[in-house]
Amino acid sequence: METVVTCFTCFALFLSLHLINKLVFTKKKGKVKLPPSPPSLPFLGHLHYLYKPLHHSLARLSARYGPVLLLQLGTRRTLVVSSACLAEECFTTNDHAFSNRPHLPSASINTYNHTMLPIKKLQSYRDAFMQAIVEEHRIRKARAVEGRKEADEEEEESNNRGRHKTMIEALLSLQKEQPGLYTDRYIKSLLLGLLTGGTDTTSNVIEWAISLLLNNPEIFERAREEIVENVGEARLVEESDLGNFPYLHCIIQETLRMYPAGPLIPRESIKECKVGGYIIPPRTILLTNAYAIQRNPKLWVEPMKFIPERFLNDAKLQMEGKMLPFGKGRRSCPGEGLAMKEMALVRIN
Repeated sequence: METVVTCFTCFALFLSLHLINKLVFTKKKGKVKLPPSPPSLPFLGHLHYLYKPLHHSLARLSARYGPVLLLQLGTRRTLVVSSACLAEECFTTNDHAFSNRPHLPSASINTYNHTMLPIKKLQSYRDAFMQAIVEEHRIRKARAVEGRKEADEEEEESNNRGRHKTMIEALLSLQKEQPGLYTDRYIKSLLLGLLTGGTDTTSNVIEWAISLLLNNPEIFERAREEIVENVGEARLVEESDLGNFPYLHCIIQETLRMYPAGPLIPRESIKECKVGGYIIPPRTILLTNAYAIQRNPKLWVEPMKFIPERFLNDAKLQMEGKMLPFGKGRRSCPGEGLAMKEMALVRIN
């Protein structure tokens, strides 16, 4: 009897919370025009819709409920955008409003309490960046006026000896000058960001490229012919040669389209804004589904096929806004140029 009463009490409590959640959400939605949302559960919100990989489940939700969705993932409100035009609106018109990265409790463990630059709040570093630019400008002007070029001469002499200062050496030198800013923890977070951003993402894309080329031997043969025609088979390809491989560049772009290294682009709103005519409250996580956008059949011809030729000639100009492998706006990936060169050199050689 006690078990029955307990079960009934739990069910009544669950039902009451669900009704309260519905009433509160409906009341809030009546005041402002919020984006559409699928049916939710108490406490969980929309977590029961998600499965791995996350970008697949979000793409499936967007295909069913629309290109812009407002989800309640536990205690966090999340805006999911799977439309190229709405993503463009988020990264241009509302670029300042979505200038932060979401700070999640799990991320504080492996990012040294959010000290890594890629997830740091932009406002906290804006003044430091401006001060560094102004100071560098003043130093350059002073050197030009006074004719002091000791630092440049020392650097040139070091380069002539073949001795280049490593990243760690440069950071340790800065630590001696500003120990309060360049702490051990901060330096470790910078190095971790370099390792994760410069190895995992690039290597994943290279693996997909190799797989796609092996499954498309005619494309592989055309790429090989382009390499032989430009540099032959007697030497390795160097960075200065990369401009001679337009078809290889198309292969890289097509790989990034089908398998972006970051299929979901995370941001967080710092103030209220409007996306697609809907009101987005502050502290809302934005997840732009680049995977869904870059495979949208309304934007791409045969999006599930590996067709590098779609990026030849002026075709890329027509694809601006449809390709988001490195994000866009003020929080886009600063290592895009380096990543493209790395992927090209590794694939060719």
